[in-house]
Amino acid sequence: MNNKIQNIVINFDFGEVNRAVFRNAQIYLYKKNINNKKITVITLDEFKYLFSNADYLAVINKEWFNISYRTVLEYLDDRQKKYYVDSGLEEKCVNKLHEYLPEFEYIRVNDYFDVSNFQTTKCDLTNWLKLQFNNLKQMILNKSLYMNFIDEESLLAKMQVNGIKRYLNYNGPKIIIRTRDFKNKAIVHNSKFPIFYNMAKKLIKKEIFILNLGCPLLSLNIENELYFEYDHNMTFEEELALCEHANACVMTAEAGLFTGFAASNINIIQIDGEWSEGHHLIKVSLFDTRKKIGIEDIDIRRFVTKNNFSGAVDFLCKKLGNLKRISFASRKNQLPDVLYL
Repeated sequence: MNNKIQNIVINFDFGEVNRAVFRNAQIYLYKKNINNKKITVITLDEFKYLFSNADYLAVINKEWFNISYRTVLEYLDDRQKKYYVDSGLEEKCVNKLHEYLPEFEYIRVNDYFDVSNFQTTKCDLTNWLKLQFNNLKQMILNKSLYMNFIDEESLLAKMQVNGIKRYLNYNGPKIIIRTRDFKNKAIVHNSKFPIFYNMAKKLIKKEIFILNLGCPLLSLNIENELYFEYDHNMTFEEELALCEHANACVMTAEAGLFTGFAASNINIIQIDGEWSEGHHLIKVSLFDTRKKIGIEDIDIRRFVTKNNFSGAVDFLCKKLGNLKRISFASRKNQLPDVLYL
């Protein structure tokens, strides 16, 4: 790294979206421990605020990349090479950035490049993931969380979908279920239909509005005024805003951007084990970390493993109205400046 240049530019690596969360934790630690450079991240619009700790976000022109990211994720080879480098997208982005930043050093980040110290680590996947989860744990403990800056009125104006408007206008309790149903990618982590279907049906009977979000989602084939499913391409901040307007959110803790929502101020209903906690060499629980800073979640695993969905719903309904979140005296807009390429 050139010590004389003050602007460093890195890129979203077109890999798993969870990796953007880990990269954000690296940037957080760099800012906390070193902080002698300005960091810009080249990223797709839908993921820009996953890099909330950067100084600038260079958002890729949608005319340059108009592919749905779910299509990218279904490609199981080197996504960065195919969609970012070989396509010429990288060159376009770097060239355009010179209009905003006359002088900068560009670093194409790879799997084992650590932005917290701008060094490449040993290619050991287990040690790398252990480092990433511990970085994220530290970011959460220091309450550097993903925040929602979209108020309900703005959200209603932005979301021109009738089912979403029904959800936002509903005065009773609301739960979001985040489902996934990929055809090729990590299908072992796809949502289990019996769990979500039975949970949703019983929650609806309790007059709780259920919003099923996914990209791609698992359809539950439920027709009810208190149920809506939305297979979306929303930005992360839009989905986070919808989640913050719910009493709680159900999601797998094994995949599907769980790390991003675990690093936010929403309440989560836990239905399965955390991959990072179950790994015998990593053993990091983000649920335990959230509890330490005052965010309350609901663990219904003991009911789900026995297919006792009535018991699960009764248990969570008792807790749903009194879940604690972090109280912030004021929410100052500390989002990075956005540069549109």
